[in-house]
Amino acid sequence: MLDGARIPGSTGDCNPSMTIAALAEHSMAGILRQDLGRAS
Repeated sequence: MLDGARIPGSTGDCNPSMTIAALAEHSMAGILRQDLGRAS
């Protein structure tokens, strides 16, 4: 699961939705790069 738990500290000053979306997209790209050769 990729969500706001990866953001350290408080995000009380702003809405973190775009940061969470960027982190999720970045993480999924890494997972796909790592697992691409394993899927058959």
